Amino acid sequence: PSAFSLKLTTSKHEGPLTFNSTGDRVYFSRNNIENGKTVKAEDGEVKMQLLSASKTDGDWGNVEELPFNNDNYSVVHPTISVDNDVLIYASDMPGGYGGYDLYQSNKVGNSWTFPQNLGPDINSEGHDVFPFLHADGMLYFSSDRSGGKGGLDLYYSLKLDGQTWIEPVNMGEKFN
Repeated sequence: PSAFSLKLTTSKHEGPLTFNSTGDRVYFSRNNIENGKTVKAEDGEVKMQLLSASKTDGDWGNVEELPFNNDNYSVVHPTISVDNDVLIYASDMPGGYGGYDLYQSNKVGNSWTFPQNLGPDINSEGHDVFPFLHADGMLYFSSDRSGGKGGLDLYYSLKLDGQTWIEPVNMGEKFN
């Protein structure tokens, strides 16, 4: 095994990632660091942030923090739509329904909109994390919500009218 990219790899934690449809932009989770040192939140913990990088001349660079990161909460586990205009991710930012909720930001020009909580149709009192948005619009994610098999069960949901998510369906015992 070898490092995905030495230019993106630090001595800190890099987590889940997703690529845009052309494979020349990556979005990924990383510990909150500044000048190579971790930044602690008010609660004393090091939170996670989302970053992006672009591929130029066969190598990765131009690492940028996404605008909705915050030193006092984590923003993690990105997935992007095939049109590269919708980013869904998990966060424990204040105002959610549980520990971690799923949020969405839309690309407008070269900027991302303010995070929108996917709401109580998707999010629960538990941790809703590790989203994956399939090309057909199906959203898959893990949750430790009540009524599951235990741990982080796999669920799926779909937007029916472009705005309302169907109630998440537990993928059952073959997966959970």
